[in-house]
Amino acid sequence: MEFEHFAQPPEDKNGSLPDMPNAVPAEAVHESTVLPKPAVPRNCQVEMEDQATNRNHRMNYEETIQYYPTPRPLASYIMSKFPTSRGFESVLEPSAGKGNLIEAFKERFTYGCRTKFYACEISGELRHILASKKVPILGEDFLTADLSGHYFDAIMMNPPFRNGVDHLLKAWEVLAGGGRVVCVLNSQSIDAPSLFGNDQVLLKLIADNESEVSYHSGSFAAAENKTNVRVAVVVLDKPKAVEDFSHIFEGLDEDDGEMGDGCYQANETGLIAFDRIKTLVDRYKRSLAAHAALSKAHSDMMFLLPVSLGEAMTPQCPDYTSFALEVRKKCWHKVFAETKLANYMTGKMKEEFDAFIVTQGHLEFTVKNIDNLLSNMISQIGMIRTKAVEQIFDKFTQYYDENRCHKEGWKTNQKWHANKKIILPYMCEPDWGDAGTVSIVHRGSELANDIEKAMCLLTGKKFEEVTAAWNKGERFGGASIYQVLRKVEPGTWYETEFFNVKIFKKGTMHLVFKTDELWRDFNTTACEGKNWIGG
Repeated sequence: MEFEHFAQPPEDKNGSLPDMPNAVPAEAVHESTVLPKPAVPRNCQVEMEDQATNRNHRMNYEETIQYYPTPRPLASYIMSKFPTSRGFESVLEPSAGKGNLIEAFKERFTYGCRTKFYACEISGELRHILASKKVPILGEDFLTADLSGHYFDAIMMNPPFRNGVDHLLKAWEVLAGGGRVVCVLNSQSIDAPSLFGNDQVLLKLIADNESEVSYHSGSFAAAENKTNVRVAVVVLDKPKAVEDFSHIFEGLDEDDGEMGDGCYQANETGLIAFDRIKTLVDRYKRSLAAHAALSKAHSDMMFLLPVSLGEAMTPQCPDYTSFALEVRKKCWHKVFAETKLANYMTGKMKEEFDAFIVTQGHLEFTVKNIDNLLSNMISQIGMIRTKAVEQIFDKFTQYYDENRCHKEGWKTNQKWHANKKIILPYMCEPDWGDAGTVSIVHRGSELANDIEKAMCLLTGKKFEEVTAAWNKGERFGGASIYQVLRKVEPGTWYETEFFNVKIFKKGTMHLVFKTDELWRDFNTTACEGKNWIGG
């Protein structure tokens, strides 16, 4: 199908945005299609066509009533407002739907630009479509999303008509200085505004800044979801802010930022001291400000270069949003790693936490959010203990039948206890540097540490004290399984903090609980966690 293309404004050969008058009177703006202006009330409920309910990706009525994907001709016109001679670093599409504008942007900038695209979308089904296109989602409801840690030099949007003005004002708030926002609105927001509220705020914004307004009738008459609403396309350029970044390094002490042994409070919670949290958050914020300064300097340098240096010689600057997301993710990991609670989470639980951090990458790194995370971890210490024990119980009983014993009185063979003696395969291998000895393998060391953590949670012992016993010269009896098995003779029993262990040449480890009390508590906790009667 051939699409009608709107006339595109000329671009400055230096890549600058075309000049625009401060305000464009209605009678002077571009009219894309000459159709009579429909009489549509200010807060209209737009009629939905029958085929909208039979789409492959069906949403409920509340989500679809204001869902009007951008038609191809209108998307082309919006794209004409972004000159191809200018590079855009980070582009946001709020209330993105299926990402039609992002797709149009990629088609327009076909020369392999390194632009990063991001979206917000309230519909779960539409977020799934965006995820299938590998578009990062920064939030659900754009109007409430916290985007303070992000940088966007271009925002393009076709928001719901009912709150389009609110969307545009929020977009202006998060738009970077020197950036451009192009937004589709119900035309009555401009030519028949309410006397009070955000319509007047928007009109003042248009009047006070470089802007352009054009009206388009019939743009959605043949769209995926049809409506005769006359729309306005608003283009706003945000002035570059003149910033002084000299404050970035003010007030920093000589601390190298690493959080060592002195960062913990002298109590049993194991939390990071409050002043250390503040220091970490402060450095996070200052690093983002420093990157903004770096990005500006990089942009100025690229503009001033009189010749092309080629890709190999041209320094690169990572886009702000990607940088901020990565720094934020690693800061969350640092907080987690530097709490003593992390010592009691098994490898699987850490993987679950990692997945949580990835999905919550937009969660801002603030003192309040850190406090909430640590408080939640403290309140769930009982769940952490039970889950850790359950995971080790499953490891103990999955390999050999002789690792299980069925409790008398249970009516099913689907429930069991772990035996006092456990056999685990593939824990060690021959030490080729010292004939006749074996040493623990990587897989074995991970499992050994997870076993130790579960036992510490059961007994109340501190994991760091158990693992430190080896360094204090307590080679056996008080050390961890991993430390003891770094180099041992096959067929010999060794004593650790919680078990007696023996390794065989084929790599199998025999492990025996040192006390009946620990063995009983282990089974009781695991079976209660599994809701097994008779635990």
